[in-house]
Amino acid sequence: MISKPGPTEFASFDDLWRALLDQIAFGAELIARVQTKNRALIPGECSFLLGSLFTDDCVERGQAILDGGARYYGSCIMAHGFTNAADALVAIKHEVFETGREKLPDLVKALRDNFKGAEALRRRLLKAPKFGNDNDEVDGMLVRLWQEITRLTDEAGKQAQLDFFTVSSVNPGGYFMGENCGATADGRKACQPFAIGNAPTAGADTHGLTALLNSVSKVDPVNGGATTNVKLGRNLFSKNRPVIEALFSAFWKRGGMQATLTVVNQQDLEDAMKRPELYPHLLVRVGGWSARFIDLDKKIQQDIIRRSLY
Repeated sequence: MISKPGPTEFASFDDLWRALLDQIAFGAELIARVQTKNRALIPGECSFLLGSLFTDDCVERGQAILDGGARYYGSCIMAHGFTNAADALVAIKHEVFETGREKLPDLVKALRDNFKGAEALRRRLLKAPKFGNDNDEVDGMLVRLWQEITRLTDEAGKQAQLDFFTVSSVNPGGYFMGENCGATADGRKACQPFAIGNAPTAGADTHGLTALLNSVSKVDPVNGGATTNVKLGRNLFSKNRPVIEALFSAFWKRGGMQATLTVVNQQDLEDAMKRPELYPHLLVRVGGWSARFIDLDKKIQQDIIRRSLY
């Protein structure tokens, strides 16, 4: 990590924002350099023959994909917690820099202590605006965050002489990254999952499906791709299919990037945790891909159950 001022030295939200971007830039530059080194080391370990067969120029050049065969060499890294970060930044802005109800060092201490003795503060953080409710302030924060991350990773890639370098958020890594992260200022407790892609924190989208899709469609798709998990009730989907089709058609026209739908009854999910032998057929969307619900880690199952059901 690079040396930055401590929480007592941030006089404004802009100071905090700039420090955050410095940390992101540092991480992006480090990972970009690693990718460049990988390009030199990997060909001696693995030729990726199948990938080379399906990549332009490899056959013509007689070289493997990472050994000079591919026309372009770059990387797409996986990251999670974008919406958690946007929610947390808005909460900090409100609690610390606008209302002054909380001092930043006290907030930091509460996070380090996992909100022990600070439940009232946690409730206020949870009540702050959350992404997924068509709220321009917090939606705008996520848009701004994505823009800066895309810019910083692109700059880091160019410095490392990569042809492209971008960020994606589609796999379920947010569940496991969350296990190793402390509490965050959106009210999330230590070890709880991060949101995946552009999906809201499970259960934080409380203003309906249209509001959720409006929020997601504001994010510029110029990045490596970010999924949005949506859980629909079986009755809603079967009885109102034309409405659902029209809703998602409007979502794509407004710039929606990706939505992964799970159509299920909530009771089936809850019962499958208790009696998995009865639900070998129950499929759910996890993070851009599908899996049998009963095969998933218990924490992933619980987070899927917590997702808002429409």
